[in-house]
Amino acid sequence: MCFFNTRIAVLFLVVFQLLFIADHSYGQQNLSARDLQNINVDELSDDQIRNFIKQAEKSGYSEQELEMAARAKGMKADQIAKLRERVNQLSMQQDSAMAEADNKEVIEDADDDHDVSLAKIKEQTLKAAQEDSVLRDSNRVYGFNLFNTKNLTFEPSINIPTPKNYQLGAGDELVIDIWGASQQNYRQTISREGTINIVGIGPVYVNGLNVDQASNRIINRLSSIYSGLKTSGGRAANTYAQVSLGRVRSIKVSLVGEVETPGTYTLSSLSTVFNALYVSGGPSENGSFRNIEVWRENKKIAVLDVYDFLVQGDQQNNIRLQDQDIIRIRPYDQRVRIEGEVKREGFFEMKKGETVEDLLEFAGGFSDRAYTNRVKIKRNTGKERRMLDILMADARNLILDNGDVVYVDPILDRFENRVEIVGAVFREGDFELSEGMTVKGLIDKADGLRGDAYLHRAAIYRTRDDFTIEVLPIDLTKIMNGESEDIELVREDLIRVSSIYELRDKFSVSISGDVHKEGDFPYMENLTLKDFILQAGGFKESASIERIEVARRVRNADPTSAKSKIAEVYHFDVDENLSLSDKDSEFVLSPFDHVYVRRAPGYEVQHNVEIEGEVLYPGRYAIQDKDERISDLLARSGGLTASAYPRGARLERKLANTGTVDIDLHKIMEKPKGDEDLILMEGDVLKIPLKLQTVKVKGEVLFPRSVRYEENRSFKNYVSQVGGFNKQALRRKTYVVYANGEVARTRNYLLFKDYPKVERGAEIIVPEKPERRKMTTQEALGLGTGFASLGMVIVTLINMLN
Repeated sequence: MCFFNTRIAVLFLVVFQLLFIADHSYGQQNLSARDLQNINVDELSDDQIRNFIKQAEKSGYSEQELEMAARAKGMKADQIAKLRERVNQLSMQQDSAMAEADNKEVIEDADDDHDVSLAKIKEQTLKAAQEDSVLRDSNRVYGFNLFNTKNLTFEPSINIPTPKNYQLGAGDELVIDIWGASQQNYRQTISREGTINIVGIGPVYVNGLNVDQASNRIINRLSSIYSGLKTSGGRAANTYAQVSLGRVRSIKVSLVGEVETPGTYTLSSLSTVFNALYVSGGPSENGSFRNIEVWRENKKIAVLDVYDFLVQGDQQNNIRLQDQDIIRIRPYDQRVRIEGEVKREGFFEMKKGETVEDLLEFAGGFSDRAYTNRVKIKRNTGKERRMLDILMADARNLILDNGDVVYVDPILDRFENRVEIVGAVFREGDFELSEGMTVKGLIDKADGLRGDAYLHRAAIYRTRDDFTIEVLPIDLTKIMNGESEDIELVREDLIRVSSIYELRDKFSVSISGDVHKEGDFPYMENLTLKDFILQAGGFKESASIERIEVARRVRNADPTSAKSKIAEVYHFDVDENLSLSDKDSEFVLSPFDHVYVRRAPGYEVQHNVEIEGEVLYPGRYAIQDKDERISDLLARSGGLTASAYPRGARLERKLANTGTVDIDLHKIMEKPKGDEDLILMEGDVLKIPLKLQTVKVKGEVLFPRSVRYEENRSFKNYVSQVGGFNKQALRRKTYVVYANGEVARTRNYLLFKDYPKVERGAEIIVPEKPERRKMTTQEALGLGTGFASLGMVIVTLINMLN
């Protein structure tokens, strides 16, 4: 039985059967449509659901129609979900059973449907074999992946023109089209007797003919009833006919010997040897890829070498199969392995007489790092192993034996004629060491020394035979002028030419203050103050152009003087056009000078504050004066509304993360500019709430919540409203947070507690008792020992006094 492509489709087809199979009893449940709303899927057996699936496959209804019908008949959503789960389980069981089914049964099902793909058959026959460890190890044999990968399939194409040498046989379908004066279409399948039967003509024998031969014979016979197919008495033909191949027949081919899954397979009559090998999984662990025989009517008609296809692309012996052909795979003759610097490492099957050169061809040749002068071969003897180290010129014709392992070493990671120069030359890098090359010759190859080269001392780093490094100092001035003998270089010499800038601090100048680009800048010779200010982007609007300072390092300060000067400071006045006086314009900056551009006195940017809540004009306001206060902001915003709650007003100060500042707006309004009336700062937010009507109780009480505020209600009364204190409550530390941010704590007087007053919008906080750590056994013993010792001391003192 074939399952639907999706299990959801199967589900709704089962629902279809439940809907429309009326008055049929299955066990204890009647599944008529009128009882569908009361169906219980749990009472259905697996066999019943399998039977529904078989019948549902023939229904032809769409998924949408089935779902709508199920809902219309009252089937419940939870029952549909249960049904889906049952169908999924049975489908998974069916999938597993199909994968484990006997290959012969699978092929018989495929024989009934010629459209079953070879890839599906292969998946079923090789599923268990691919999990075998021996098969995984044989993946390393060259050619194995050709027949054991999902990325490559050898399915015969049915969309190609019929091959000219294709012989018709029983099961092939012929399509005969007639057009012109007469029109007709025939689709005839060749019978077991090798004939097709056309009405009005009778049987036409076509077995063993190719399509062209069969076409001539059939059209010749058709001309007896379609006279227009032939010219007659000078009359041209007015009817035309064409014979083509429709569906092709199936053939049975047997694979024997060292095959991964031997047996008889049903294939398309267009299949080749590769198609059959792919379906069967190809040669087994011991099977040969180089000696695959094709037998027909007890005669060997072809021998296929898979390596011809893999290496040369040659399919000359990949012949088209016929019914009852036998493919025989012999055991391999010999295998060798190649490792190292080749393009394709691994095991390769070799024929008798094949050489190292043949093996290299199979391996794709040497890699780009291969040492091609010599190869190494490990070979088995009758008693032990031996090592062969052979020049490549001799090894190419060396015949390989079974079990040989060929090694191709990499070239050495060194140069036989390299020298290097780095530093203050125009072309750093590696150069060829020519015969007699000297220091001056290498510098010339590097296009000479740069202007910043330090000529009085350079170095040659030379590698000795024991791989230690020695340094040879040289004077480039004398060598370049011919005053001293030039030095001849050897392989792997490295010359380093230092720059004068590497031998001193990195010169820079700095600028800070009210310019657009503060920071450090590279020092340049003859850099003037005017040029440097331009390089820094010019003055900001806030800059004071009448007070610019330049601080310069003092190199020779007197370390013994307490008043020793540590910096020279120069003052300048610059106009908006960066013009200096004649004297100042000559001022040139030195390395590490620092320029300071001061801010103009009295320059201020706008500072903003906000007022939120119950005022007439809430929003953002700019501070007008340095001493502007809360009362001023309240007046500018139009004053309080009728529903404002001044006692709950609070000031949030964002500057330096201060947070909430306690204020008393009543006192501020009664006495503006007083101590309570704070001066405003950038970012302040004054919040004035509505008249609050609740009190929140939090912490260690039985039912923390907000309760309605009542005038003159006490602290303890509010706690009672939420169930009172619980066992973990630390009563003596309770406190109240008022709406304006103020905090009042409970005060304790001997056995009495003075709880704070509760106001509108307040929060009562009841903290938790700290967890007390239990005394350990060792601590208890230590404490007891201490008391005992103290008691003994007291007794001793009493006795002494007596």
